Order: sequence, then C-alpha cells, then structure tokens
Amino acid sequence: MDRTELLDRFAGEAQAGDSSPRLAVTGQQGVGKTTFAIELAHRIKPDFDVCLFYPVDATQAGRMVSAGQVAGHFLRKLKVSADEIPADDVERFLTLAELLDDRRVLLLLDDVQDAAQLAPFVQYVAADAFIVTSRNQMPVLAASGFRPVELEMFDVHSSGLLVRHIIPESPEVNDELVRRLHRWSGGLPLALSLMAARLSQTEITVDDFEVLLADPPERDSAGAMAVESMFQELELEQARQCAILALIPGTHFDPVTAAVALGVSESVARQVLRGLRDAHLLLPPEDDRYGFHDMLRRFALDRALALLSDTERQDIASRVIEHRWLRVVALDKSISNRPVPEPVAQWYAGIEPAFTGQEGVRAAFEEFDREWRNFVAAADEARKLPNSELGSLFPLGLWAYSFQTARHAEIVEILDEALGASVDAIRRWFLLRDKAASCHGMRDNAATSEAIRQASQLDFPQGKQSLHDWYGNALEGQGDYEGALGQFELSRAAIPAMADPAQQERAAALLDMHVGRVLAKQDRFTEAGQVLFQAHHYFAAREAESVNRARAGAWLGKITLDYVTAHELLADALAVFMELDMLDLAIEVCTSLAERAESASGHEDAQHYRQLVEELARKRKRFDD
Repeated sequence: MDRTELLDRFAGEAQAGDSSPRLAVTGQQGVGKTTFAIELAHRIKPDFDVCLFYPVDATQAGRMVSAGQVAGHFLRKLKVSADEIPADDVERFLTLAELLDDRRVLLLLDDVQDAAQLAPFVQYVAADAFIVTSRNQMPVLAASGFRPVELEMFDVHSSGLLVRHIIPESPEVNDELVRRLHRWSGGLPLALSLMAARLSQTEITVDDFEVLLADPPERDSAGAMAVESMFQELELEQARQCAILALIPGTHFDPVTAAVALGVSESVARQVLRGLRDAHLLLPPEDDRYGFHDMLRRFALDRALALLSDTERQDIASRVIEHRWLRVVALDKSISNRPVPEPVAQWYAGIEPAFTGQEGVRAAFEEFDREWRNFVAAADEARKLPNSELGSLFPLGLWAYSFQTARHAEIVEILDEALGASVDAIRRWFLLRDKAASCHGMRDNAATSEAIRQASQLDFPQGKQSLHDWYGNALEGQGDYEGALGQFELSRAAIPAMADPAQQERAAALLDMHVGRVLAKQDRFTEAGQVLFQAHHYFAAREAESVNRARAGAWLGKITLDYVTAHELLADALAVFMELDMLDLAIEVCTSLAERAESASGHEDAQHYRQLVEELARKRKRFDD
C-alpha cells in the first residue's frame, strides 16, 4: 500500500470515529516520517478539539528531551501560567490529563528517541489519536495498541509524483528521467528532492548526474550516498552558506541569527535562506525559523571542516553564541526583577529589555519557550570556546525563566557543567546559589542544603542574605515553619551587607512577604497582617512589582477582618493573576472572594465569584491553536 492509500485509510478511520488511531511511524533518515505524520495530522485536525505537536529532535540539541519537559511545553501551550506548572513530572501529567478530560485530543510526537519519552503519555493522556515518529523500532508500543507503520523507499511511481511536483510542467520530466533519478537516489525522498531541485534551478543536466553517480551503490545505501554526493557537488558559495549555517547551535535559526553567522545584513540573509529552501537544502520555515534535516546538517558540518579554517569556524561560533547570549540577557531583563548577578552585571548594564510592560512579560516567556533548546545548545557550545567566559554566564541568564517554568532538572545540569569549569569564587557562589534554588524547586532537600553549604564557604558576605532566604523557603516547603522563620531572621540581619540600597529595600519587602505568609500558616494573624501590610505597601508603589503586590495582597486579603478592605485586596490580586493567566492563583483568590462574600451575606456576590471560578476553570481547558 503506497503512502497516499495509507493516509486515506488512517484519515478515514479517525474521521469516522470507528477507532482511535495509534501509529508508530518508523523508517530511516530522509524517508519522510515527519512529512507523513504532519500530513495525516493536518487531514484529521478538524475532527479534534485539541491538537498537540512536539518535535522532540533530541539529537539536534545534544540532550535527551524528557517526557516531563514535553508535558511542561504542552501545559504552557494550554495557557497554564509558568508558576502554576508542577515541578514533579507525575503532577505535570495529572494536570495535563485533567485539562484534556472530555475533549478529543490529537497528539503528535516527532523524532522520538526512546520509549521512556512516551510511556507517561500512554499512561496518563487519553489521546483519541496518537502519532509517533522515530528512527528506532520500539516493540513496547505494540503492547499499548500502537500500529507499526514502517515507511519504505519510494517506488518508481511515487518517485515520479515527487519529481513532477518539484519540476511541474516540464517537458524534460519523462519516465526515463524518473527511472534514472529513482535508481540513483535509491527511492529516498530527501535525495529525490535535492536532485529534482537542482535540475529545476541550475544548468546541471541528467547526464551530469550520470557522471556524478556512475555506479549507483546498493539500494540500502543509495539514498544517503546520493544526498552526500549532491551536497559535495553544490556550487561553492551555496556549499559555504550551508556550512556556516550548520555551525549555529540548536535546532533552528531565524534570519537575524543567520545574518550574524553569515556576516551579512538581515535582508541578504533572507535571500540566502529562501534560495537554500528552494533548493530543498533547508526544511520549510515555521514562524520564520529555518533548520536542516539531520542528514543534511551532518553533511554540511563535514563541508564546514573542509571549507572553513579553524579560525573561521571559531569566529562564526563566537558571533552566534554572543548573539544568543545578548538575547538571553534582553529576555531575562523583561521577566526578572531579582538583583543582577554580579558576574553578569556589565553585560546587563548595556542591554535594554527585549519587551516592556505586562504584555512584554508574556511575549518574553513565549520567546524563551520557543528558543529554549537553542539557548541551551549555545550554552553547551560556549563552554568549548577558548578564552570565553560565556559558558559559565549563560546559566545565570537562563535561571529566572527556568525557575518560573519549573525546568529545574535541566538548569541544574547546566549549572553543574558550568561549576565543573574553572571559575572564580564569586561566579561559583552565584552558580551554587541558583543551583540551591532549583534543587529546592525539585524538592531535593539534600541537594539544596549541600549547594547552600558549599556557597556559604565562599567569601561573599553580600550573598548571605540570599542563602538564608532560600533555605527558609525550603524549610517552609517541608512544613518546618519555626526553622523557616529563623532563616528569614538571619536573612534580614544580612541585608546591610548588600551593596545596593534599592535592593536592600526590596529584599526587606520580600522577607516581609515570606514571614507574613508563614505566620498566617501558623494562624498568627495579627503579626502576619503587620508584615504583609508593609510588603504590600512597598510593592504597590512599584509598577514592575505587580505580581509580588498581588501575592502579598492575596495573603493580606485572606486574613483581614474588614470585608471592604479584604475585598479590595483580593479583587486587585485577582485582576493581576487573570491578566497574566496565572489561573490557579486566580481560582484560589476567586474562591476566597466567594467565601468572604458569603460570610458577609453577600449571596449575589458569592454566586458571581463561584461562576467566575467555573469560567476560569474552563479557560484552563481552552486551547488556542
């Protein structure tokens, strides 16, 4: 059965609702697994309420993407705010399952490397259609009802359809040409695409191909060798462009990054990218982002070794890595209000935030999510550059976003790799402090304590306050409220050692909020109210602190006796949380408003807030395609 028939059959089954297709699409590189899966998903998409797609692409970023990371991505796509995404992987999948309950779900995971990346989705997510692509056979999927779909090489008929699609209405495309191209390519779609594109755009003739591929290899290796031969025979300028772009770390790049790598203007880079895409050397762009097929990237990197000197390759890598680092700084300044870590202060001083205002925070989160693997790959490559400090600075710029999106395990790995390099004591302190915070986010108390212990042994008195602060938060999370209050008092005592008076004031306000929250949990409402009022007063006077104002106000509103004052505080917090789609916090505050209204005999108000809770819960289930 050819691919068109397969697509028709599977699409018909899904549309008829007779079955819930679970397909495991396998095959060698370049055979068209992703194209097949996306075409099928496109055909059946209208019949589903929610369509979730993730290109795992673990090999491109150099790290295995975990199932928990993919689940976190899907939760963000479903508009769950960053601070509401659970750190625990199982909790993430339970949250995802709850959001998708009673909805028809299409799930597509592309280029999966290992069955472990799939198991939690099979266990927790009741997908009505589930499509997986992989280069690897995974028999374990059969036990979960996945039907194997092994894509083979194109036959002559399918090869002809592809060639005629790329070279339409050409008298040169006849049955003999198709047979020869099919033989030389081994029926590998990627090789056929490259050959047809070259025939349509250059002076090369089919006779030139016959010289180039005079002795076609055995069918199993013909496709890969044809691709490699085609790549070797590119015009020098086009081969050089591919070689340079292949040096960009990560899975994809936009025209601005391509311009930095190529050393040209953005407009020229766009022309280059269009030309390479027309030649089928780049994948079709998605949201103005380009990338290589894995096989072509490998050949392009080989050409980079041949065409570019060590110095040229190093200069290109340095330009691109610094470009990505500067973007990390600009994005971090858009979302983080924490004191700038001392080792990166000079970089931060010269860069404007990428976005401003509350809408800017949302835009920065979206870009961080989209570019995360590219930033991580740049951090990895930065450590390989000689005489470059960026390898140990990248994690400091990535930390705030990683913490707010619960990417704790991944940032801890990056921090550990930076700590493994030779860094000065101050830089080491900041890396350890961020590691302690992320280990706390993972609820790994032993690792949190060890990172704090190591940091405390370094001579950095300005940092004592922050260490006590994080240790107090960790103890609070364990239910040790007295221990937490003790650490917060030590933190307060260390504030004068901070160099910046403005940050001293902010640290005191944050401590007031932390202490007030713990006191409220101990039912010490009078004491809690005093410090929470001070914290709220500080944050209310600063536009950039709207989230902390809302957090302090929500706690203050819960314990304030006066109904009118409590209502004002809770309503303000609700508005902030709703604006930023921090829906769990919004639901919590809205529930408090309903309870306060009910206790004041405001039954209509209570009913209004209960209805709003239901609307917010439904909003969490809404997926924006």
